Amino acid sequence: NTLTGAADLALGGARPELTAKLTAGALDFSALAGEDSGDGGAPGWSSDRIDVSGLQAIDAQIALRADSVDLGLAKLGATDILTTLQEGRAVTELRQLAAYGGAITGSVVVNSRGGLSARANLTAREVALQPLLTELADYDRLIATGDLSMNLLGVGNDMATLMSSLSGDGSVKMGKGELRGLDLAGMLRTLDTSYVGEGARTIFDGITGTFTVDKGVLSNDDMKLAAPLVVASGAGTVDIGAQGLDYRAVPALLGGEERAGLRVPLLITGSWADPKFRLDLKAMAEEELGDEIEAVKDTAEEAVREKLSEELGVEVENLDEVEDAVKDELEDRLREGLLDLLNQD
Repeated sequence: NTLTGAADLALGGARPELTAKLTAGALDFSALAGEDSGDGGAPGWSSDRIDVSGLQAIDAQIALRADSVDLGLAKLGATDILTTLQEGRAVTELRQLAAYGGAITGSVVVNSRGGLSARANLTAREVALQPLLTELADYDRLIATGDLSMNLLGVGNDMATLMSSLSGDGSVKMGKGELRGLDLAGMLRTLDTSYVGEGARTIFDGITGTFTVDKGVLSNDDMKLAAPLVVASGAGTVDIGAQGLDYRAVPALLGGEERAGLRVPLLITGSWADPKFRLDLKAMAEEELGDEIEAVKDTAEEAVREKLSEELGVEVENLDEVEDAVKDELEDRLREGLLDLLNQD
């Protein structure tokens, strides 16, 4: 790596203080990302300790401009950032950051005081999501360009602990794209989950949603997907720490399609690497036959009320009143029994 610029180093304080303005062409810091954790390819975040003790060695204010930056975990284009480091806490302001075909603004804070904590308050515009998610989460099924905002805080001395501690919120808005490995329209037309796997895909016009994160678990309840053949809503959780899914999407075929208007809840569970898809046909039947089921319940409830009224000798208008009616009946019978006993010679 080659950098040019100017720097001042003051040595009179509690720590050396560096002020610098630097420019560079292509920078490669991928070696600093470290190697795999040695888990033999097992899924999950690394539990290797992240050493940030170096942040305690110096105070600094460093402005950097570069044509590109390879961080190993992520690859960035034109970069203009300002990092202020004071007493082990580094705040990086993203003045300009080209990444994945779009632009990212915001700030990243890394704090080494009393252990490692990190906050990312970022807004991404028109970024290509497939390479971004592939590098950050090893997830390559989503092909789209979109806007993403997030404000997340993590605490822990390794990636596994950091991801399991995440808290915050955010939103996502995607334009036209493709979801690989899942054919929603085909699945609805046939009620067959075999429309999952290699070669299957759903072409969509847009996806929107907001989310919150608590203890490493992302929750969403307002996902909307619009596609030429199908629309869908969704809600559920994504366990970022454990890389797991527990999500319920409700797709519906649009007019002009066979079975148009059909809605069948789709349950998505399991791991990011090997998600499981299951159609919730029971929920569909309950929704489709809801009126009939309620009518049967009403008929059965009426029969039960009539039988209880006959047995208890009182009019039971609501099954919730049965407990009180039974208590009253028992008290009456007990009272009558005691009176009979007292009246005996």
